[in-house]
Amino acid sequence: MKTGYILPGAALWFLLLTWSCSNSTAVDESASRRLVVQAYLFSGQPVGNIQLTTTFPLSSTDSIAPPVNDAAVTLIKNEQRYALTNTNESGFYHYPGTDLYVDPGDIFHLEVNYREAVITASTIVPAVPGNIHISDDLLLIQETVNPLPDIEMAWDIPGFGGDYFLVVIENIDTNPRMLEGINHNPPLVTPRGIFIGASEAHLTLPFTSKGISRLPQVDDPDLFISYPTSAQTFSITPAELTHSGKHLARVFRINQEYADLYISQQQNAHDLNETLSNIRNGLGIFTAFSSSDSLFFRVRQK
Repeated sequence: MKTGYILPGAALWFLLLTWSCSNSTAVDESASRRLVVQAYLFSGQPVGNIQLTTTFPLSSTDSIAPPVNDAAVTLIKNEQRYALTNTNESGFYHYPGTDLYVDPGDIFHLEVNYREAVITASTIVPAVPGNIHISDDLLLIQETVNPLPDIEMAWDIPGFGGDYFLVVIENIDTNPRMLEGINHNPPLVTPRGIFIGASEAHLTLPFTSKGISRLPQVDDPDLFISYPTSAQTFSITPAELTHSGKHLARVFRINQEYADLYISQQQNAHDLNETLSNIRNGLGIFTAFSSSDSLFFRVRQK
C-alpha cells in the first residue's frame, strides 16, 4: 500500500510565508529574524546535519535564508552536554568528537543560545524497522496486457519510536538506461505557502540512501522518496522508477514531528495557521531517524 510519492531527487521545500494584507503596517524587524532550526539525527551516524538560519521579510530580495554562524549549540544526552562546532560558516553545526553516539532509544535535547534567546527541542531515536524483505529481486518491465507483479516490500515494527515510515529507493547502477514508454505519476508534492508569522524561511527535508548525513541533490533523477506511511508494506512499481539497472532500497522510521511537516503542507495557503513545529521559542524541526538494512533489486526492460 502506497500513500504517495515525490519525484526522484526533488528537494522537498516548505515555504513559510508572511501574514500580510493590503493595509498591513511595516513588518517588525524582530519578527523577521526568528531562528529557524533544521536538526536531523541519524542512528549510527555522526552528528553533522544541524542547520540554523533566520527568517527574513517577504519583501526581501534574498532567495536563500541567512545562515546563523554565531549561535552556541548544544546536544544533551543522559544529562551529558556536547557542544557543537560551526561548519564552514554555512549555518551547519557538527560534533567534532568521537564520543557521541546516536543509538535507538536515545533521548536528545537540543539547546541553542542566540542573541539572548534560548531555543530548545527534544526528540527520541526510534527503533530500527525489523525483518525487512522484498517479494522478488527483479522487476521486469514488458509490454503485455498481463504485466508482471510489482515488487512488494514489507517490514515489522519492533520496539519504540515513530509509527511512520519512509521508503527511499536509489539507482546505484554504473550504467543505467532510461526506461521507455513508462507513464510516470505526476508529483504530488509542490512548494506550498504555510503561515507562521511575519517572515519567511525554507525548510529542506533530508534523504538519500547512500549518504543520509547530507541533504538531497535537487533534480536527482535516480532517487525516489515516498510519503510518510503507517503501513508495513510498500509496492515498487515502474511508475516510481526512471532507469533500469541495480537499485538500493531502505526503510526509514520517522517520528511524529517529521510527519507533521508533510501534514502542514496540506494546509490551505489562505488559512492563518502556524506550521506544526517541535521547536520551542523558534521555528523548524528537531528529529531523529533510524533505517533498515539495504535491500537490492534490479530493473530490466524487455
